[in-house]
Amino acid sequence: MEKERLELLTGVKKRNNDGVVADKMARTFAYRRQEVVNEEPGIDEFKDRWPALFQQKEINAEFQRLVALPLEQTFMTQLDSHSSQLIKVVQSKGGATRAKMPGIMKTYDEVEDIDSGRECVLKGLVTFLGEDAQDLIKECCWR
Repeated sequence: MEKERLELLTGVKKRNNDGVVADKMARTFAYRRQEVVNEEPGIDEFKDRWPALFQQKEINAEFQRLVALPLEQTFMTQLDSHSSQLIKVVQSKGGATRAKMPGIMKTYDEVEDIDSGRECVLKGLVTFLGEDAQDLIKECCWR
């Protein structure tokens, strides 16, 4: 399995190699899981050993392997079902957070596009938690 992992390191660097990477990631799942459970590597070490796992396609595939559910679809479905409650919670906060919310909520009320609505909910939640919404969107826009 270590040989497969080393081949995977080479495969990740090649262009248009998604199929090979996906196959090797699937074949090394048990090996990777054992490594995580038994050795408890730090994030930097794990990222060096398994860089493909930090790509969007492989994050989704690994989640599917772990819980037999599609990550993005599951997340979006749950976000949609809880959006109205999240908006109520976000709007209930006062102080500086409340001052940042009108622009986000105005956009939320005006948009008809589901993706834009989801973005507003996430920005509101991030603002509610005291983080900068611009950083979240930069980090998570993989498409």
